[in-house]
Amino acid sequence: MKSGRINRRAWIALLTLGLVLMLGLVTACSAEEPVNPYSDASAAVFSRNGDTGPRDLPEVPELPTSTVPGARFTLDGLWSGTAVTDDPADLSCGYDTRDKRWTYSVTTEAMKQFSGVDNYPTEDFYALQVVVSDNPQFEGEVEWTAQAVVLFADSTGTYVRMAAPDPDSIVAYANEDRSAVAFSMINAAEDDRGRGSPTTVVGTITCPAP
Repeated sequence: MKSGRINRRAWIALLTLGLVLMLGLVTACSAEEPVNPYSDASAAVFSRNGDTGPRDLPEVPELPTSTVPGARFTLDGLWSGTAVTDDPADLSCGYDTRDKRWTYSVTTEAMKQFSGVDNYPTEDFYALQVVVSDNPQFEGEVEWTAQAVVLFADSTGTYVRMAAPDPDSIVAYANEDRSAVAFSMINAAEDDRGRGSPTTVVGTITCPAP
C-alpha cells in the first residue's frame, strides 16, 4: 500500500523551509542583524567555475566506520570544493516518527548566525540536509526514498540552493543503527546531464552521540 503521497517540489520546498527555520534565516524585519565580519568572497568553501561539461551521478562513498562525529561533502562541476567539520555543534540527526524518516543536517555557525540573502558571509557559510525515508514518498507513481538540499555562498558571493531534481539523481544509505549516512546526488536529471555544467555532491555525515 502506497503512503506519503506528495509533490516533489513541495517536498524540496519543505526541506528547504525546514533548513531555513532551523538556521534562523527567517527573522522579523525589525530584528537587528549581526555585523558581517567577512568581505573576501575568495574565502568561500565552494568556488564557482566556468563550463565544466557533462557528468554522471557518482558512486556513493563508503559509510564511515568511525563513530567520531563529523561530516565531509564535496561538490564537483559548476561549483566545486570540499566542506569538512568535526564540530558536534554543526551536526544534527533525528527521526520523524510521524513521517518515518531520518534527517541528517550540517549547519555551520556562520549559517546559524546570519539571516537572509542580503546579509551573509561567504566564509564557512553552508548547510546540508539529507533525508532518508523508511516509508517511500510518492509523486504520482514515482517513488522517493531520499532527498538532499545544499545551501551555501560561493566564491562570487552568490547564495546557492541545490537539490536533486528527481529520484534517479540521488542515492543515500544509512548504517544499521542510523548513526551515519553516505550519499551521492547530482543537480540535473538524466536527460540534462549531457549538456551544461551539472554539479555533483557526494559525502558522509556521522551523528553526535544522542
